[in-house]
Amino acid sequence: LPCAITSEGVVDTCSYPWTKGDTIVNDLLNASCLTNVPTWIVNDAELAAIGLLAESRSSNATLVFTIGHGVGAALILGEP
Repeated sequence: LPCAITSEGVVDTCSYPWTKGDTIVNDLLNASCLTNVPTWIVNDAELAAIGLLAESRSSNATLVFTIGHGVGAALILGEP
């Protein structure tokens, strides 16, 4: 999600049609019956870095830059 999301799963600022205060994350988890499942919210760059680090099976740092509707980046030092 291209949004800032609080630790409670509430949208803070967003470039999509959700407004500040929307509970989109909790709504999606409720609709899919996943409210009791541990959930991480990550952006595309973070997910790519986690995947690359896991695939390489190394403890080296991983840096990912993404370019799409904006520029993003993620740096993971060591294992995720």
